[in-house]
Amino acid sequence: MALPDSRTETYQEIGRAGRDGSPARVMLLWRAEDVGLQQKNQRRAARRMG
Repeated sequence: MALPDSRTETYQEIGRAGRDGSPARVMLLWRAEDVGLQQKNQRRAARRMG
């Protein structure tokens, strides 16, 4: 499990929960370390791209 990379990805994940038409609940669990790791990965990807 990991934090989604973007808000768009977060919305996609939430949408999948209720795709079958049944009621659904979504819970986002994260730690501060997850955010730091995500930021590090985004910086690394940005350096590769340009």
